Amino acid sequence: MSSDRPRRRAEPLRARAARAWPAALLCVGCAAQLAPRADPELAAALRAANRDTQILLQTLRAPRPAPCRARDATYADLVGRLRALQMQAVARAVPAASLLARAQPKLRRIDPGFSAQPSARALAGAAATLQQMHVVDCAGRLHGAALAALANQADVFLGQALAYEAMLER
Repeated sequence: MSSDRPRRRAEPLRARAARAWPAALLCVGCAAQLAPRADPELAAALRAANRDTQILLQTLRAPRPAPCRARDATYADLVGRLRALQMQAVARAVPAASLLARAQPKLRRIDPGFSAQPSARALAGAAATLQQMHVVDCAGRLHGAALAALANQADVFLGQALAYEAMLER
C-alpha cells in the first residue's frame, strides 16, 4: 500500500517540545483546587453520626418500639451532632473559584438551597429530617409509609454527605 503523498520527515524533538509546553501549562492550570480540603475529624464524626442514626432507625422498625419519650435524648443528640458537623463543614475554607462565583447566582435561581459546600447542605437536610421524624414519632404516627419515607430521606442526605466527604478524602 503505497501512498501518493510524500513521507513527512520526523519533526525535531526541540520543535515538538516547544509546541507542547503551552498545553502542559494549561493542564497544570487545570489542577487548581475547586473543593475544600478534606477534614478527617469531620469525616470520622459524620461516619459515627451515620452509624448512630442507623441504629435509631432500626429501633424504630421494631414491631413495638418503645414510646417516643424514650428516644428524646437520642434525637436531640443526633440532631445536635449533625448541626455541629454542618457548622464545621460551612466553616471550611472554600478555594476561590471564579467559575463557581460567577455561576452561583444562576444556580441559586434554579435551586435556592444551592451550596458550594454539598456536605453542609446534606447535613442540614439530615438534621431537619430527624427533627421532623421526632415530631411525627411523638405524635404516634411514625409507622408504615411515614417511617419508610423519613428513613429513606435521612439515608439519602447522610449518603450524600458521606459520599462528598469520601470524595474529598481521595
